[in-house]
Amino acid sequence: SLTSRLTVLTEGTATILRHDTPVLNQDDRDEVFFNGQVGLQYQINPALIADIRLLSSYYHTVYLKAQRSAENSVQRSLRLRPNLTWTPTPSTRAQIGSEVRATYTVDDYVLEGRRPQDQSARELRYDGTLEQDIGSGMRVLAEGTLSDLRLGRFFQDRFAEIPFDTLRTYGGRLQLQAGRRVVARAGVRFFIRTDYDRATTVRYRRVDDAGALLLDEGGAAVRTTVTRPGRRWIEQIGPTGAIDYRMLGGGSLRFEGWLNLQRIRYRLYGDLPEESAAHIRAEARRGSRRYIPNLAVTVVWPL
Repeated sequence: SLTSRLTVLTEGTATILRHDTPVLNQDDRDEVFFNGQVGLQYQINPALIADIRLLSSYYHTVYLKAQRSAENSVQRSLRLRPNLTWTPTPSTRAQIGSEVRATYTVDDYVLEGRRPQDQSARELRYDGTLEQDIGSGMRVLAEGTLSDLRLGRFFQDRFAEIPFDTLRTYGGRLQLQAGRRVVARAGVRFFIRTDYDRATTVRYRRVDDAGALLLDEGGAAVRTTVTRPGRRWIEQIGPTGAIDYRMLGGGSLRFEGWLNLQRIRYRLYGDLPEESAAHIRAEARRGSRRYIPNLAVTVVWPL
C-alpha cells in the first residue's frame, strides 16, 4: 500500500510444461507460459473502490515431432481491465467492470505453398454483478455480460489485419439463494450469440409454384438444403438450479442443473433460387429449436 487509500497490485508467473507421450502419439510438445499483471486500487470512499489492471501473457507451443512441427505458434495477449465495486450497506454489493483485450497468434514458420494462419483477436467486454441480502438467509444474485469480439487475419511484419468475423455475445442470470450450510439457488439465465458464417447451411421445406408444401408419399414435407454466406443467431433461455452442501472437514458437494431452450436462426446473403427465395429466407429466420438439459456434480475434498 502506498497510502491508506491507494494500493499497488503486482503478480507474475512463469511455467514450462513438457509432455512426454508414447511413440505413436504425435502430440509430444513443450509449452512455455509467462503471465503477469500490474494494477492500482483506490478507495474513493468507504463504500466505493476503483481499480485498474494491466495484464499480459506470452504462450509458446513447440511440437517436437516433425509431423506437427508446422503447428508451432506464439500467442501474445494484452488486457486492460478497469473495475468499480460499490458496497453502500453490508447487505448490498454491486460491481461493474470492462475489459479491452488484444491477442495475436503467430506461427513460428509457414510451409512452402501454404498460406499463413496468423490471427488477431480484439475484444471489448462489459460485466456487471449485483448481490442483495433480503433477510432470513436469502439473497438475490444478478449478473450480466456483453462482449464484442473481432477476429482477423494478422500480418506481423506490417502490424495490420484483415477482419473476417465479429462475434457479439449477450448473457445474464438472475437467481434467488437461500440457506447457509446447505445453499440452494434457483433462477433463470439467457444467452445470445451472433456471428458470421461463410458457409451457412439451412434445411428448408420445399414448396411448389403456388407456394404449397411439397409432400412425399408418406405425407411428410419434402426437405432440402441450401448453403450460402450468412449471419447466425444462437439464442438460449431457461431455468437454473443448484444445491451446495458444505461437509465437515472443509469438503463440499455441489449439484447443478440447467435447461437450455435453444433457437438457432439465420440471415442468408447472396442470390437464391428466384421462385423460392422468399420462402427460404423465411425458413432461415424461423430456424430450429431444441431442448438441452444439463447436469453437473462437483465434489471437493481437501487432503
